[in-house]
Amino acid sequence: MSDSDDEVSLKDIINFFKVNGKFIAAVAATTFLLSVAYVQLAPKKYEASALLQMARLQNSNVGFKSLEGPISINIESPASLAERLRYPASYSGATLQQCGVAGTEAIGEYMGGMLKVRTLRPMPDVLEIKVRALTQEAAKQCAEAIIQMIGAQQHNLVETDLLGTSENLARKRQALAEELRQLKSIGNAQTGNFGYLARLDKLSALRTSIDALQEEISFARRNPAKLSAPIYAPAGPVWPKVRLILFFGLFIGVLFGVLLALAKLAWRRINA
Repeated sequence: MSDSDDEVSLKDIINFFKVNGKFIAAVAATTFLLSVAYVQLAPKKYEASALLQMARLQNSNVGFKSLEGPISINIESPASLAERLRYPASYSGATLQQCGVAGTEAIGEYMGGMLKVRTLRPMPDVLEIKVRALTQEAAKQCAEAIIQMIGAQQHNLVETDLLGTSENLARKRQALAEELRQLKSIGNAQTGNFGYLARLDKLSALRTSIDALQEEISFARRNPAKLSAPIYAPAGPVWPKVRLILFFGLFIGVLFGVLLALAKLAWRRINA
């Protein structure tokens, strides 16, 4: 190692810590004790987690099927739902009350930070929902309220989307009844002519269309928003993270102590 004044040797570093070791340890002990105090005084937060699968619809293109069967789509994407939950107006009064929130005026985004949501790339039709509260029971109750609210909202979206399908189904049924009436009016002598056979083809097409529309409505009502797994609410708090806070308290204390000791050393040299 060079002996010039511009370089710091290992011996200088060792001497620095010998001279300032007690001071650095005192600063580290102070920040560590502050961390302990924070851990003791900080309000504990419990978390409830859930995976919510979106309500699903059958593809509105009646009769269009893939090799695996009818195509189905989400009533809304998890990303759209996550964005909708950002705004206070998205929550019903009953949900806010069960979550212990007074009103929508001052709760901020995601219920003032109580709610966290995340889309999952491996599960494109699922939204991860996490709720934090001061007790395990409160977190679970709020999560249940939010999931029920989303279920009701998506049910309304499904029913609105099915209005056109239901109207189309009613028209098809009316047309089928009319075709059956017309068919009955044709005499037995005409059962082999072109007009009779054409009506039979039309009846078959109407029945196929009606079956597809009925299946579309039935599919939507069999696939509401639902949990992919039960709500998970561990008994222990998720905050404060004791080990992490104590470690950072000690680490920051050591770092701050070294910086203060270096500042003292520099000050002495300037004034020497």
